[in-house]
Amino acid sequence: MPLEIRQFSLDKPDLDQLGAVLKQDSDVQTTLEGPLIAEETQLWVGIFNARPVSVALLQRQGSDWRVTQLVVHPATRGRGVAAETLRLAAKHQSFSWPDALNTLAERAGLSGLTSLKP
Repeated sequence: MPLEIRQFSLDKPDLDQLGAVLKQDSDVQTTLEGPLIAEETQLWVGIFNARPVSVALLQRQGSDWRVTQLVVHPATRGRGVAAETLRLAAKHQSFSWPDALNTLAERAGLSGLTSLKP
């Protein structure tokens, strides 16, 4: 079964579904537990076998969107899940990313499609 992408809301019931993924990265969990403005934040979740396995947090910067955090459940690391999460999310929302994600963005085929600059 291939990875699917879904946009989750910032509501507690949606965030509660992400427990297994979020416990892998306390920075993402802390960010999502803090005050976020829905109009300025998008949460894209990679789903495999009906379970969340990755999370990409996008935040508005001016008129553009930027990946600010990306986390993948350890059980699915090393299988291209992070790159596929970026590729699938980019089908729904254009965004930029920090330099640290350049290699993943290239693997996702996004190099020429999405701005690398903030």
